[in-house]
Amino acid sequence: MEIEKKWLLADDTWKNLVTDKEEIVQFYLTNTKEKIERIRIVNNEKAIKTIKGASIIDSKGFLARPEENIDFNLEEALELLQKVDLYISKDRFIVECFGLKFEVDLFNNLTKDVKMVELEITTDEDYQKYLKFKENLPSWVGQDVTEDFSYSNNNLLQLAKRNKPKI
Repeated sequence: MEIEKKWLLADDTWKNLVTDKEEIVQFYLTNTKEKIERIRIVNNEKAIKTIKGASIIDSKGFLARPEENIDFNLEEALELLQKVDLYISKDRFIVECFGLKFEVDLFNNLTKDVKMVELEITTDEDYQKYLKFKENLPSWVGQDVTEDFSYSNNNLLQLAKRNKPKI
């Protein structure tokens, strides 16, 4: 089970905390409330298929969902990408803060400017760190949009510009 928290990015002070960067292109095979199947191409070097189940409220009161990541054939992913109408392109920056790994996503191909911060909580240790963090939010963490589904990647897909990726 994975708990995911999302915020809008408030300022650029996160940049001095970056430990890694990825260029991501992703598209969806299945996109329903019960099941999401996504293919993600990372740095044009590897592909990952993610299967997410329906969201539930976990025992701590957080929105959570089952998620499985599976290595996927890169050539097949690139072929499938050429057949889809919509995809998301984003630069992901890994930011370490409070002993947690945050992902800052800057979307490249949407019709509006979207910049988000995500945190995936998968262990009790991460949950305890998050509880301390949420009381001392850094300036770069803005409005909480965790429960605003218009900011989910599969909904942001509807804002994608309709053009074929250059791979």
